[in-house]
Amino acid sequence: MVAIDAVKQQPGPVARLAGRGAPFVLAAILSLAAVLRIHDLDLLEIWVDEGNSILTARRSLSAILTILKLDSSPPAYYLTLHYWMAVFGDSPFALRMLSVLGSVLLVAVIYGVGRRSFGTAVGLWAAFFVATSSTQIFFSQQVRMYTWLSLLALVSVWWLVRYLESGRPFDLAVCLAATAMALFTHNFALHLLLVLAVVVVASGQLLTRMWAWGISAVTIGVVYAPWLPTLLRQSANENHYAWFLPVWRKLGPLGVIVDTFRSYSPAGERVMFEYRGATDWFGVPAAGMALLALLGLVSLIRRRGELGRAGWVWVPALLFVPIVSAVSVSLLLTPHYVPGRVDQMMFPAYALLAGIAMSTLRPVLLRPILGVAVLVLCLLSKGDFYTDYREYGFRGGDRALATVVRRHLEPGDVIVCTSLIRASVEYYLRDVDVTILSFPRETAGHLGAQNDHRWLADEKGLAREVGLVINEARAAAGPQGRLFLLRATRAVNVKISSESLHRDHSIRQIEYLGKFAQVATRETVELSIHRLRRPLPSGSPTE
Repeated sequence: MVAIDAVKQQPGPVARLAGRGAPFVLAAILSLAAVLRIHDLDLLEIWVDEGNSILTARRSLSAILTILKLDSSPPAYYLTLHYWMAVFGDSPFALRMLSVLGSVLLVAVIYGVGRRSFGTAVGLWAAFFVATSSTQIFFSQQVRMYTWLSLLALVSVWWLVRYLESGRPFDLAVCLAATAMALFTHNFALHLLLVLAVVVVASGQLLTRMWAWGISAVTIGVVYAPWLPTLLRQSANENHYAWFLPVWRKLGPLGVIVDTFRSYSPAGERVMFEYRGATDWFGVPAAGMALLALLGLVSLIRRRGELGRAGWVWVPALLFVPIVSAVSVSLLLTPHYVPGRVDQMMFPAYALLAGIAMSTLRPVLLRPILGVAVLVLCLLSKGDFYTDYREYGFRGGDRALATVVRRHLEPGDVIVCTSLIRASVEYYLRDVDVTILSFPRETAGHLGAQNDHRWLADEKGLAREVGLVINEARAAAGPQGRLFLLRATRAVNVKISSESLHRDHSIRQIEYLGKFAQVATRETVELSIHRLRRPLPSGSPTE
């Protein structure tokens, strides 16, 4: 029978090994984490969100701050990526190494946190769960900020606990620095402030250290104040999360929470990106991981007298408080709780609970067996990261699309990208001197967001947009310039089809280059070349 001993831990193989050589075990786990993240790092194609990150970070510092007014993220990651590119270049491998670094550091830090808080075995198991997390590996291979959000959240909360135990100003300073960095990394970190407040209240030191909390609040407020106007502007932007509204309505709060815990599965059971995991099995791996975390929570609660109030509360607070807070805000205001992304902030707490359970699981032989199973599930699901779109009848994904465009481009040609195709294509054509336009044109302001629902409600406006973008293309094209139309086959783009261009704007298709799949969304993208005939002067004979 499987059982949890809440106080007396039976020394299993990992625990005995940890007692003799924890540094060597940690080195092995760190090596495993690095290999899993670096392997095929440049194979996964740059997709729309990555492309938007890269193109944003390529701008000047002032331009980055300006364009983020239309985004949903603070500037820290983009500014860091800006300088990272200046040093290491803009290849997919170099760009993604920034995320790899954040995730590998998380493995090392969670070991230290687990060892100091709950014992060496817990630290090793938690590090192992982070190292083999399919979602962490996936985001390590993304030019996005989510691995750093996980790391900064863990450092913020744990160093607060250290301060509550030690009273050292240095520990509080580290907590405040990590908190500020998290707030400037992703807006979801605002929920982290409530976690910190819960831990302080639970510790019983709210009144005894009022000066410290007052100074801390003022410090965070002063540091964050310059960003607050942009945050308010982002919050009022109905376009950015428009794509998520149908998902939120379909899943509901409970469905979103379930998807969060599915994303924590070692099998990579996800719904927001292009893979679900090779080992879905009706959610069995996710349910098994959830049961393990639940057993860890039970063990933690039973040890609360030994650990102290702050010492046991902070882990469940980091896991559950943001869930409750984010769901509540999403119900009252704009839904922003995107499962499988922003919830990476809470994943370290989940890994620690699983680590607590593994360190006390009986019979002891179950521990290495489950460890091997987790690793196997991780390896199986990692193969699902990469899709050969030709298997689905396409000529390839975004990279293949850009390659075909590059092969056919001639001087004076113009590219029009519909919907959210432009970001990745522009990245792959970054060394080509060509004019790239967006339809609808406002999408050029933010290459990762478009409100299709608003445009579909304005049929006349869409028709005008076609004429305006065609005029821009004609103005930018050379004398013999052609129009490359990269068209996602969604309803908002019906009025810019080859047939409508020929009928309404005298633009004739001269070559059809096939269908491609947009990476992650798997939307169909049609590529065609058109003769960009200019309007004839009044009274001239027709062609």
